[in-house]
This record gives sequence, structure tokens and C-alpha cells, in this order.
Amino acid sequence: MSYRIEPTDATDRPQIDVPENRRLRHDDVTETVSQYFRLLSRTRRRFVLYLLNDAGALPVEDLAVRLARARTDVSTDGDPAEGAVRDEQLTLRHNHLPALAEAGVVEYDASAGTVALSLSSRELSDLLSVAVEFDLQERE
Repeated sequence: MSYRIEPTDATDRPQIDVPENRRLRHDDVTETVSQYFRLLSRTRRRFVLYLLNDAGALPVEDLAVRLARARTDVSTDGDPAEGAVRDEQLTLRHNHLPALAEAGVVEYDASAGTVALSLSSRELSDLLSVAVEFDLQERE
């Protein structure tokens, strides 16, 4: 059961070699993977997962600072603008963390103001490991 993806001479697009005896799945696994793609379609959500993967559990305030730092040109030692951190906190608390928690990807305690990664899915871990290569770039 191997899939081969190779560039073709005719175009820059890869040719995907799928064995003829394979058919498209439609079951709980593919539905879960589709849900992960929807979640990961938002840059902030991917960065939240990257940061939590590195740090473990974090207060939402610390997560907002790290996210604001990652999304701006502030070095890891510098502090991002207060307004940027406040904006990150608002969007995290009201949008991204509830969505990630509802999907079972993070454990979010709104009253305590903490969030932790709850990855139990190999599929999501695999998707994140691919996505991070496209999202992250070295700071100069």
C-alpha cells in the first residue's frame, strides 16, 4: 500500500500514483481528517498547536504573547505591542480556542485561563508535521 508522488516532465504538478484496486474511503476516519483540515485552514489555529506542542500547557495570556511575537517581527526576547497581545487574547478566547476544544484538539479551561494540547490523533500529528514546514521560516 504505497503511494508515489513524483514530478512529471510535462508540468510542475506532481503525478500521484494511486493503485487501481484502491477506492476512496468515506468513513469516520476520513470525516475526522476532513475536520482537521477545516481546523488547520486557519493560520492562528496552526500556530496555537505548534506553540502548545513545544510548550505544553500555557496560560492563555502567555499563549497570546507568544502568538503575537510569532506573527510580528519581534524577537523571542522582545515584547510585542500591548494592542497586538490584547487582539490575540480576544480572538483566542472567543474564536480559536473554543473551536479547537470542541474538536477535542486542546483542553481549554476558560475560567482558569489555561490551554493544553490534547493530541491523541496520529492523523492530526502527521498533518501538523507537514504544515509546519510550510508555515515556519527562519528569522533573519
